[in-house]
Amino acid sequence: MDQSDSLVYESKYRKDILFQRLLKNFILTLVFTLVALIAIRIWLWPRMENYRTQHTESKQKQTIANYKQKSFLSTLQAYRDLKQKNIAILQDPSYQVVSSALNKLLNQYFSHITIQEQARRVDPIKHVIYDSLGVGVHAQSLKDFYAFLDHLVNLSYTKIELPVSITKQGSYFKMDFMIHIEYQVDRP
Repeated sequence: MDQSDSLVYESKYRKDILFQRLLKNFILTLVFTLVALIAIRIWLWPRMENYRTQHTESKQKQTIANYKQKSFLSTLQAYRDLKQKNIAILQDPSYQVVSSALNKLLNQYFSHITIQEQARRVDPIKHVIYDSLGVGVHAQSLKDFYAFLDHLVNLSYTKIELPVSITKQGSYFKMDFMIHIEYQVDRP
């Protein structure tokens, strides 16, 4: 019976040891889990939040930058296309074009035309000449002058300077005014 008592004792002892080991392992696992959770919450979680915030901000900034660059490039391309399409309009015309258009307009609406150059300025960088011309004309009616002004608006290289002197002399109106014109110099 000695042996059976020892077996019972040994079996009871093993059960106690197994229960103690199980309890120790459970407590150790619980403590380790708590320490790991606290470490994650205190140390790792704020770093993950910072990283996520920084990553979100950088993606947002990158998206905005890409959109702006795409918008800028499309706007730049549209500007270049428009400039290329209107290059003839944007360039200052030559002296022959300016003088023939102005003479045609003046002869169309007025008689007894006198033109005197008042001032001239040359821009050597742009190769453009700016002239101020004193113009004296006779008109049959003020409607002719208004029609002249309406057509002068279409010439982008001419500007009329106020005041315009108008005096009635018999059956016609004598008018004196200044016109500023600009035209391209032939480049060497």
